[in-house]
Amino acid sequence: MPPFHQPRVLAAVAVLLVLGSGAAAQAPPTARPRTVPARLPRAALDSILESVRRESGVPGLSAAVIDLDGNMVSSAVGVRVMGLGSRVTPRDRFHVASLAKPMTATLAAMLVEEGKLRWSSTAAEVFPEWADSMPPSLRGVTLEMLLSHTAGIRSFESGAEYDSLPRFGGSPVERRAAFARYLLTRPPASAPGTRYQYSNAGYALVGAMLERVAGEPIEKLLVDRLWRPLGITTGGFGWPARADPWQPWGHYTTEIGQLPHPPDGKYALDPALAVSSGDVNMSMEDLARFLHLHLQGLRGRPRLLTARTFARMHTPVAPAGAYGLGWGLATLAREAGPGESAGADGRVRFRVSEHDGSTGVFYTTVMVSPTRDVAIAVATNSDLRDPANRVLRAIHARFR
Repeated sequence: MPPFHQPRVLAAVAVLLVLGSGAAAQAPPTARPRTVPARLPRAALDSILESVRRESGVPGLSAAVIDLDGNMVSSAVGVRVMGLGSRVTPRDRFHVASLAKPMTATLAAMLVEEGKLRWSSTAAEVFPEWADSMPPSLRGVTLEMLLSHTAGIRSFESGAEYDSLPRFGGSPVERRAAFARYLLTRPPASAPGTRYQYSNAGYALVGAMLERVAGEPIEKLLVDRLWRPLGITTGGFGWPARADPWQPWGHYTTEIGQLPHPPDGKYALDPALAVSSGDVNMSMEDLARFLHLHLQGLRGRPRLLTARTFARMHTPVAPAGAYGLGWGLATLAREAGPGESAGADGRVRFRVSEHDGSTGVFYTTVMVSPTRDVAIAVATNSDLRDPANRVLRAIHARFR
């Protein structure tokens, strides 16, 4: 059975040179790029997607591209379930896994701005009743450490790790609190604040902290505080086809090709524990609307948060190096065009923010490129990663 999660910041970008060492926001380019529809007509996006789908053999691919002004182009190719004729549409929902992390980080930032939390708030402050039971090193774990994967919390990257947990009872909120207590009363995997260690459990702990200070379940916070204000209408939790059988199924690779994963099968994320770290689904159009929030925030048009907070989220946190608060950060390079300022090697460098997510049967990858005034979301209902990343590279290359 596919793994629970394969957490990696987008690493397949061909032009990646140096991991980010500063904020993703940069001075605007000398000439504003044309709109997404002008640079990437729907027919061109259709062609990119279909070419990659045919070469890779994945069941389906979906992509949405949005510019600074909110102009969007979207497309989808292939089928919802291998072997059946139901076609994927741009409004179909894909399981976006760890793209829940930048969403959770955005919610956390809102509560920081409201004064309900600080970036320096510790787990012991939020859960004082457990403080005496915490190892001393975990009492000082901060919200910023958790959001930047530097808290030393165990990774929980596999189903086996979750299967080893005791059976937490009660409501989803009570179960999440019990998981948080479990994490905070056991020795850390590494000394907090000393190194980057990607952690799904760390984001589950953040979710429990948000629920405690906001007094509402994380699902309601996502819907009411983030999705609804952004016009996101397809957002949900768990496998897309579990609630609607006409949505895409996930697939995994075998010797005989891509096999469908039944949405009501045994393999699924624990809905009580994984929401804030990776159990969200939505269309690529709606995911692009979330990316647009951050694109505008980095380009001086902030909504929901201040420009200062957006900049902080997209700035590396030591010792994470290439990870901010919910976002992976990278510096890309390409050959300079006529009249462009370039380095000694003749290449133009620019920073992007990115993330990807996989549950082993779906894969999603995104990029926010503030110097190109564009954000891109691509997903496939397959465990294969390269096809979606090839699509993302081909799209981004059109925005010089």
